[in-house]
Amino acid sequence: MKNGPRSDETTCAGRGRHPAGSHRRLSRRSFMQASAAALAAAASFTPVSVARGAGPSGKDPAFRFAYISDSHLYAKDLNDRFARALLRAVDDVNHLDPQPDFVFYGGDLAQLGQDHELELGARILENVKAPLKMMVGEHDWYLDMGKKWRELFGEPTYSWDHKGVHFVVLMSVVERDFWTRRNLSPMERMQTVAGLDNGMQSSFMVGAEQREWLTKDLEKLPKNAPLIVFSHSPLYKLYKNWNFWTDDAEEVQAILKRFDRVVVIHGHTHQMLTNRIGNIHFHGVLATAWPWPYAPEGMPELTIQMTRPEFDRIVDYLRGEDPHQVTRVLEQDKWMVWFEEIETEACLFYDVTKRRCLVYPARPLVCRLFGRVEWMPCPIGKQLPLIPDGLRLFQAYAGHPRATFGEWCMQVGLFDFREIISGSQ
Repeated sequence: MKNGPRSDETTCAGRGRHPAGSHRRLSRRSFMQASAAALAAAASFTPVSVARGAGPSGKDPAFRFAYISDSHLYAKDLNDRFARALLRAVDDVNHLDPQPDFVFYGGDLAQLGQDHELELGARILENVKAPLKMMVGEHDWYLDMGKKWRELFGEPTYSWDHKGVHFVVLMSVVERDFWTRRNLSPMERMQTVAGLDNGMQSSFMVGAEQREWLTKDLEKLPKNAPLIVFSHSPLYKLYKNWNFWTDDAEEVQAILKRFDRVVVIHGHTHQMLTNRIGNIHFHGVLATAWPWPYAPEGMPELTIQMTRPEFDRIVDYLRGEDPHQVTRVLEQDKWMVWFEEIETEACLFYDVTKRRCLVYPARPLVCRLFGRVEWMPCPIGKQLPLIPDGLRLFQAYAGHPRATFGEWCMQVGLFDFREIISGSQ
């Protein structure tokens, strides 16, 4: 087996493509258990519902907001697909009824932080009907160190209160100066930061100045105040080689530790991720631009995998199919080269030859709601419509032990896929 993929955002986006082969957004649902918020799904954005009674008084009304992130815009004449994806997200949000209380943009509006990229994003986002809140990403910042961002959207760090919930926006992509001693130009600095795994840049951090600001901002709040924090990078340490990482994450978590209910929502990873550290629930949200594969070292433990009922459904479906076709697909080489230096391992049930899903009618509930979570989103970008009561059914499934398809095969004694086809168990 080959090593996991090495990826470069600029290579992918610059060619107008992404590792999943299409730009269809997947419908998603997930947010938080035992907390103030619950996340629902949509095609191009994420609506977040905050429960009634979330505030300290217990009488605050329920509300929802919409989350859009990571559009990586180029000039429209270079790559209009990413712009069209953001336009679709805005249109989808504008058709919500009732409208969300506000729309939050999660960073990386631009690809290389150029004026025309940010201005294009601002022109698209000004069509959002609901009030708009913005967060900066590293792709927006390191060409001019935030000058254009501040001109368009204001300061990157701020907070506000809404219906009993305190919201905080952090600029979590602060980097140590790696460019001065190398005598890099602004564009060379920006292109270095835009490279996912080049190893030259420093790890992201919030930094001492913002941590001090955060401490002062929160000191007036009681410990039972519900708190939602937005950061572009995850405020925990996921995978350093791709900068899915915040160096001072533990120090930020220590500031948040005294609160009963804390949710952190981040972009950057272009993935649905779920994690929990103490009282803090973390949720990664999809990009409108392209999905990234999960890091070679795996995913947070709470990120959902397959349940036994889901596994059984796939097995039953495979037993009713032509065994020669099933064998052909299962035995294919799933390593796929998307660009000259980017390889990813496709889903086990992806027919590389016919470019379709072998078990699409029997795809498990986790795929329908979240896409392919074991390694990467479904390579063909398909999804069934959200099924009635899908979230309720998913919550019922959540009580079952979870594993990958291969792990379930081992647990039930199916060591060879031919056993599945023949019906032995």
